[in-house]
Formats: sequence, C-alpha cells, structure tokens
Amino acid sequence: MLLSGVSTHSAAHITVFGLPLGGKFLPPVMACPPDREKANTICWVEKPRVSKDGDRAAVVHMPRMDRLPLWASHARFEFTLSRDGVLEDITVRTANAEDKLEILKSISSRFGTPLYNPQPKPGMSSVTWTRPDISIDMRCGDNCQVDFRSPLAQAKREKRSTDAQARDAARPLTP
Repeated sequence: MLLSGVSTHSAAHITVFGLPLGGKFLPPVMACPPDREKANTICWVEKPRVSKDGDRAAVVHMPRMDRLPLWASHARFEFTLSRDGVLEDITVRTANAEDKLEILKSISSRFGTPLYNPQPKPGMSSVTWTRPDISIDMRCGDNCQVDFRSPLAQAKREKRSTDAQARDAARPLTP
C-alpha cells in the first residue's frame, strides 16, 4: 500500500504501512489544515517537537485509513523525521488492547516470530521483532503501542539508553 503523495529516494529503507521507514519522506510533512479530516496527504496534527539533532516528532493525520490493517485503522500515528527528512520511526497507539492478538499475528505474518520480553508490569505484555532492516516493539496494557524503528533510530535509542545507564551508575547509592 502506498499512500498518495509519498515517495522515497533512498534504497536503504523498508516499506511499512506504505511508508519508506529509513527512507526520505517526500513531499515534506506540513501542518494539517483546520479541517484535517479533508486532508488527502499525511500532515502534522500538532507542532512537531524538535530534538537537539534536528529530528522532528509529532502526531500525524493519516489519510486513506481504509488502506491500513484493521487494527491500525483507528489508531493514532506519530512519526519522527530526521533533519534531512528521513522517516526514522513510526509509532502506532491503539485505543485499547482488545486487538493485541490481531496485532501480533499481523506483524508476525510479515516480520516473523517475535521475542517475548519479561512482563514489564502486571497486566502488561511486551514483544520485540529485530531484523537488520527494522526493529519493532509492541507493548500492551490498557492499550497497545507499536514502535517501528529504522536501524538508525534503533542505534540512537540504544545510545540514549547506554548514556542514561552511565549517568545513573555515577549517582550515589545513599543520601
């Protein structure tokens, strides 16, 4: 599925929801018009947050929801675009966790068997798919959040985690 108005100029990407994850997102994402439901291209629902390295992240309006898997058709989508316009990650948040098994089957049918993670909290589940071209995390509690990350986004995430662990290790253990 390719959503209208989206193309890519990068060979090192994988297509997810018809979008070039890890590839250049063209045309650039613009702010949604006041009546965003009538927008026929992907647009920012809110002003994007801008990171230190120039990445922009925010909720987006997805036109043509009828071209998405049923579990994603009523979900909230958030994108992170690099300073250069590369689509680094896609986050999909469902309204509830009722479709957890449908989501699991849908993603597994394309990306293979996931790794089941230890239960992060009571009532929550977490699974991960890892391949050289994509990393996917699915966490479900009251709702489900699925993060699709390009290799670059995954590397940035791992670096942030390593840096945080180093900072925390330097903290005193006692008051």
